[in-house]
Order: sequence, then C-alpha cells, then structure tokens
Amino acid sequence: MLMDFVEELRNLSIKIEKQKDVIRSEEATKNACVMPFIKLLGYDVSDLTEVVPEFTADFGTKQGEKVDYAVFKDGEVTMIIECKKFGTDLSDDHTAQLYRYFSVTHPPVAVLTDGALYRFYSDLEKSNVMDIKPFFEFSLLDIQESLVDELKRFTKSAFDLHAIRRVAIDLKYTKEIKQILVAQLKAPTEEFVQFFLSSVYSGVRTPTVFRQFTGIVKRAVNQFLSDQIDQRLQSGANNEEVSEESAEVEEFDSSTVTYSKHQTSKSKRKGLIVTFPDGTVFSSERECKNQTEVWVKAIVKLLEQFGMDRFIEADLKTRRSGSKERFISTNPTFRDAGRRRIPSTEYKTNGTTYFITQDYRAERKKELLDSISDALGAGLKVGVFE
Repeated sequence: MLMDFVEELRNLSIKIEKQKDVIRSEEATKNACVMPFIKLLGYDVSDLTEVVPEFTADFGTKQGEKVDYAVFKDGEVTMIIECKKFGTDLSDDHTAQLYRYFSVTHPPVAVLTDGALYRFYSDLEKSNVMDIKPFFEFSLLDIQESLVDELKRFTKSAFDLHAIRRVAIDLKYTKEIKQILVAQLKAPTEEFVQFFLSSVYSGVRTPTVFRQFTGIVKRAVNQFLSDQIDQRLQSGANNEEVSEESAEVEEFDSSTVTYSKHQTSKSKRKGLIVTFPDGTVFSSERECKNQTEVWVKAIVKLLEQFGMDRFIEADLKTRRSGSKERFISTNPTFRDAGRRRIPSTEYKTNGTTYFITQDYRAERKKELLDSISDALGAGLKVGVFE
C-alpha cells in the first residue's frame, strides 16, 4: 500500500539524517543510502538477476568503465544508477559520466545520486542520447508527498517497460510547466499578460492598459488558485460529522464557504488577516467570512506550496516544549475522556485524509501561523484586529 511505501521512505530519511555526518565515502553512501533505496523500490539487492553492482559499460577506447548498479526486471535493464559520495554536488561532470554509460547500456532510465538526492534521466529529446536535464528529482531529506506517487512508478511492481517513456514525458514537462507557472505568478511576463489581454480586452492596448492588466492577471490567477483550494476542501467538509457536544467553536463548510456558530459570545470576535508574498490575502473582513475560514485557507495554501511532509516537520519544530498539540493529523482529535470531538476540517491529498483543527482563538492562530511561516521560510504577514 502507498502508506506503507511512504512510511518506509520516511524511515529511510530519518536513518540517513542521523548518519549523514559519518557517511564519508562513496562505499558508505552505497551501503547506508543507495542499496536501501533500491530495496525500498522492491528489488532484491542480493539477487544478481535483479541488481548487478559494477555493471560493465565500456565506452569506445575507455575500457573498464563500470556503472555502480544496473537494475533488471524480466531480464531487461530498467535502470542504471551512478552513485557519488554523500553531499557531492551532482554537477555537469558527473552527468557527463552518466551520459557515457547511458549511450552504451541504453536503459529506459538512468539515475544519478549522492544517496539523498536522486535525479532520473531518459532520452526524450533524442533517441539513445541522454537528456541534459532530469525528468524527475526526488530527495530523501526533503520528502514531498506530491512526488511520492511519481516515485512509486519506479518500483518493481509498478514499473512498465513499455509505458515508461510516456511516464517520463509526463513528469518532465509537467515539472517544467509548473516551474513556468510559479515564475509567472511571481512576475507575469509580457507574453503571459498579452495572452489574456488579447482574449478579454478589445480596446487600444496602451502601456497604461498593459501595466493595469499585469496586476489584474496576477490577482486573477491567484484568486483562481484560491478557488481550487476551496474545491479541494469540499468533499471532506461535506462529509464532516461533528457531534452536538463538540460544537463549541466555528464549524467549517467549504462547499458553501459558510460557517455556523453554535456558541454565541457576548464579546465581539476578533478578525484575522494573512498575507502571502505572492500577494494572496485571506481576511475575515474581506475575502473570508470569519477567522476560521482564514485559518483553514492559509494552512491549505501552505500545504499546497510546501507539501505535507515539510509542513509536519515544521509543526514539530515549532511546538511548545513538552506539548503534544497537533493542529493537523491523520485522525480527528477529542477534548477529553468523554471523547468530545474537536471541530476540524478534512483535507484530502494523495488518498490520505488529514484533519485541520479549528479550535483556536485568533491570537493563537496568529502565533501558530507565525511559527510555521518562520520554520518554512514562507514569509507570511499575520495580523489580528477587532
């Protein structure tokens, strides 16, 4: 199951993190990092019909050339793996070495690694000639949940020799398009703005109009992404069941973006505003109806931006000393032995449901968001107002 695979990845990541200061040679890197990784992909590293170390890859007059590992499935090479000492900068020189091995062995996939970072290459641009850029990268020291499903395609059970080229094309160009979109969100180029301007504006395109539309396009795209986050929350929020006993704070229902207040307060509720570096603003005074909606949307945007694993790691780092408090988990939380469930919003990603706790005052939400932002380097500006 995927969660088993994720757990194994996390366990290997923890072991590497603990040992990284004593991994001082290429052989140590192979033993501590690379062979466990190959095994995690489902291959038997002790079976020479599956994993061959020091696989011959002589190139022209260069004799005695050997790639560190060749991985086989059904008698055919599926991957070659070239290893470097842990912490090595996987520079162009090392890529050139893998390039030579690729041209001799003609595998569907070639991997360059320092034991922590794995770069996957193929021949998408020209047949039998390894591409300069990898089509996929995965770091064991920075596991991004959104990439786990992609890595799973290279496990022994899932690897399809005939479909791998399509998989590589999907991964390579999806990654590059996403990088372009991220850049456009930060600073839209003239061509990007012109694309929208030509579709929606029939007037004279003066420099003033163009400058105005640059801001409009940026805001529109960011608002579109916010809307997509809302849709992500819908299925979980619609099915959320909160008992009457636990209904002491605001209950989120993102299908209609409304909140029902089960307990009124004599004092006026405080508002919350969160501003992201890309210009996205969530405010209980404007975009959102109350502080709980601001809180949930801000958390979800951080999850979308940094991935679940980095977020949870940041959460652990920022908890109060000795505190078991978790505002995001894979199980709902309860207030006491009477099992009064604390209201939460369900967030689903990659087949896993997470629960985002809502049971905080505005000041505590600000404190948590500030701490998480600092740990992630997210650059949030969080404010509380009457």
